[in-house]
Amino acid sequence: MLKTIVGMQRGPLLLAIIFWLLFQVEYLIEIDFGYSIAGHSLENVSHLPSASLIAEALPEAEILELPLSQCCGLSSSAIISWAQTSETGEYEHNNKDPRNRQNVPLVIMLHGFPDTSLTFGADLHQHFSEKGFDVVVPTMPGYEPSSVRPLYFLTGIAEDLRLWIQYFNRTTVHVVGHDWGSVVATVGAQLYPNMMTTVTLIGVPANLLMGFLGAPRQLLHFWYSFFFQLPIAPLLWLKYADGVNYLHQSWGNYSKYDSPSVILHDGAVNNPYGASLKAVFQGGKVTEGVLTSTISYYRQNFGALIIWPLLLCLAVPAVGTFARSSWLYSLLLFFTLCSLSTLASIVMMRISENSTTPIDVFNTVRFSLRQFLESLQLASSLTNEIHVPTLGISGLQDQCMLPELYNISMVQQRHLFHAGMDVVFVPDGSHWVHREWTHGLCTTLDQFWESLSPQT
Repeated sequence: MLKTIVGMQRGPLLLAIIFWLLFQVEYLIEIDFGYSIAGHSLENVSHLPSASLIAEALPEAEILELPLSQCCGLSSSAIISWAQTSETGEYEHNNKDPRNRQNVPLVIMLHGFPDTSLTFGADLHQHFSEKGFDVVVPTMPGYEPSSVRPLYFLTGIAEDLRLWIQYFNRTTVHVVGHDWGSVVATVGAQLYPNMMTTVTLIGVPANLLMGFLGAPRQLLHFWYSFFFQLPIAPLLWLKYADGVNYLHQSWGNYSKYDSPSVILHDGAVNNPYGASLKAVFQGGKVTEGVLTSTISYYRQNFGALIIWPLLLCLAVPAVGTFARSSWLYSLLLFFTLCSLSTLASIVMMRISENSTTPIDVFNTVRFSLRQFLESLQLASSLTNEIHVPTLGISGLQDQCMLPELYNISMVQQRHLFHAGMDVVFVPDGSHWVHREWTHGLCTTLDQFWESLSPQT
């Protein structure tokens, strides 16, 4: 069967082989030249955002280093705003050891793409710290040189989240995710429900595949995920063709909130948040590997899902006969082989970096494939159950993730949320609803957390 398929589809196979070679070039010499953050200091460039940007955006915040699960010696930086008040007086706020504040409730906020930890602005930090919460916003793995690594599968990043929660050792932990941060929060809630008090999903709902099947037109809004499966071109687009600014504007284009562009078309930056975006997505040699890492989330997780329709074509003769007669099959085979070539590139990178003996090679391949299969199983399941109280928040003007996905995959699937679930739709909100609707978000989270326990 494989010989027949290859014989019928030599064009896509040849292109996939060429692309595999281009992936090797991309991973070896990521296309980065020049570095500028519009006059901001370049101190602490191993961490992004830099200390100077954080100090400018959040004067009261501090910087921590958090452990990562996969690689010894790597870490992610995190912004922390300490709790300012205590109604009970049971803990001392002057104690700044983050691991020795067990009774201080913790809020962990996870950013997405294309974004940085400064996406959660000063108003959010101030509000929740004044409410008695420690607020922590980690830089997601791969978004700074100190955390660049080969693997960005969902289960691996959810393991990072587990380590972060374990590191802080708190009785109450609220996880708030936006975009990819929402996806990671969902997987974390599925795998480690006993470690989280609540989960809030902004911009991306749980059980995303069910939403895609119920609203196929979402694929049109998800075009960039297919584009990111290609080598080199996405890096050029993000870095030199104003791709980040295009995504920010297009995903918030129909919002009625006044949200000015964060990266101006002439390359100038007028605020710390825009400067942090410019540092991550348009940086130079000091951020080597970061740009590739940010789109590896799409390549390694979304790209793998493309394999399933191809397997359906192979397993069901009627479907396969129809599909192989159309250009869709060629396109499907092409993207599938691109995804597999990406996985092969990752395995080869890990072998070249970490392996010296046949046993090392075997363990590297086994570890990579295990994470791939675990993440594929989670992403492709239609009935992932969540045992953590869950809140979904969607802007009705979101042009990245259609709000109807929340109806399909959450509202209509309440039976999958065993600890309770609610969804809030923001009439004039876009994909960046957490930046546009800050006061409403604070009020909504306050009410959500207070409804569960008087101690939260």
